[in-house]
Amino acid sequence: RCKFPKEQDVLHELKINKLKKRNFNPPSIIPGLDPKLAHLAEEAEMEQFFLELKNYNHHDRLLTSRMEGTLVYKVPDEVWDRYFHKFQIKIFSGVYLECKPSGYSHNDQLLYSRTGKVCGFKTFPEDEVRCQALLQAWRKSECLCVYANKIFTVKRDDERWRDDMREI
Repeated sequence: RCKFPKEQDVLHELKINKLKKRNFNPPSIIPGLDPKLAHLAEEAEMEQFFLELKNYNHHDRLLTSRMEGTLVYKVPDEVWDRYFHKFQIKIFSGVYLECKPSGYSHNDQLLYSRTGKVCGFKTFPEDEVRCQALLQAWRKSECLCVYANKIFTVKRDDERWRDDMREI
């Protein structure tokens, strides 16, 4: 349902991603921990992520001004590098799609920024798919797609997402 980038663009993106050196340290598992309590460790890790993310020093002036004063935070690389494993979608065995938004608002909204693009009456199909990927990975119900001239709210559509994943 969308126009995929040129093959050379995809290969360039993959090459850049391979060059990124990440030191992923999975959370330590305490031997003998009651499995019923595992969700508490998950919640604590997510709470820590949002505390680090919602640091005023990470605010995005451009997106905040586009959102008419709603404070928007960038996702800094040093924070993302510690938590990216939480926001991935498995595409194939060993191949994952990282779902990093352009911003995250103070009132917990995902933002996908396309401020360099002007659109008509609806989102571009490829931007819709990217927003759906964010919604799936972040387990949210809506994402704001920000263009140069308009802002669209993209609602989570699990059925359409399943169709997109079957196309792969």
